[in-house]
Amino acid sequence: MLTKERFDTVTDDGVEIVGDYYPPPPAKGKNAPVVLLLHAVGPQRINASRKDWEKFPEQLQSKGYAVIAFDFRGYGDSTKITKPEKYWQVPAAGLLGPHVPKRSFPAKNPPIKIDLRDYGSPTELAQLGNDLIAIKRWAHYKNDASELNSGNMIVIGAEQGAVIGALWAYNEFVMPTRQRGPGKWEGEDISCVVWLSLQPFLGNSNIESATLKKCLMAMKDKFPTLAMYGDTDNMRRNFWNRALEWIKPQDQSERFKGTGVWPIKGTNLAGTKLLGNEAFGSEKTIIDYIEKYKNDNLWRGMKVNDQPALFVTAHLNLPR
Repeated sequence: MLTKERFDTVTDDGVEIVGDYYPPPPAKGKNAPVVLLLHAVGPQRINASRKDWEKFPEQLQSKGYAVIAFDFRGYGDSTKITKPEKYWQVPAAGLLGPHVPKRSFPAKNPPIKIDLRDYGSPTELAQLGNDLIAIKRWAHYKNDASELNSGNMIVIGAEQGAVIGALWAYNEFVMPTRQRGPGKWEGEDISCVVWLSLQPFLGNSNIESATLKKCLMAMKDKFPTLAMYGDTDNMRRNFWNRALEWIKPQDQSERFKGTGVWPIKGTNLAGTKLLGNEAFGSEKTIIDYIEKYKNDNLWRGMKVNDQPALFVTAHLNLPR
């Protein structure tokens, strides 16, 4: 019988991230690819959480995948600051922060809960990239316990959660703290990605030309990308009409032939609302896609690096 387990892990800037882990079927064990599910975020999605995926994690699990669905900071159950001395410190130049809230509080008694009012600008929202670094490290520990293969990691993101995923994936190949050795990067574990209704906004700011274009173009030969959206969702459709050129890979191998777009006919629904409707067939499309285009990385021990690795944004040209 397939099960799920609630878990928590702490980011390097001191936030507790809570999620559900769906272990793979026993027969798969350490050979099971792992799927990360990134729910929607942003000012229009303040009530979003890992629960938005509904039955999709179980569907993936039943197909032989390990699945991690978690709440980004400030959402669902991920609201606790476990290490205020880390969270409220002013980091070094170029790192995300400082954590200066838009509300006052006693200097000797800082908040120990996240307040989404503190996360409005793209630079502030990009702090959620720290959550993905922590989740990936947690998956590596599961890998080294021979429970899954975190070297074969599929990322599925919804709306602005997909934007966070795209920025994080880019950083996994350029951030010095994410380098494993000469020419080796944490990002090499990313097998393929699926973006559900990814939009060119973070918060209320358009980041298409300054940031998102650069990240998507840089990743086009790193892993296959599938973009899904409702074909009457004019904003996403128009965006992907432009962005399709950015993600077309130079690599002509069979694995990269999966890069492209998949408009879902007759709907303007977005993100996880594209799931759960048999007429759309989204779940089947996603499962067929990741089964065909995931990588073939064999299991290996990760020798997890516990050194702090904060999410860097100085090179992303994000509005503050």
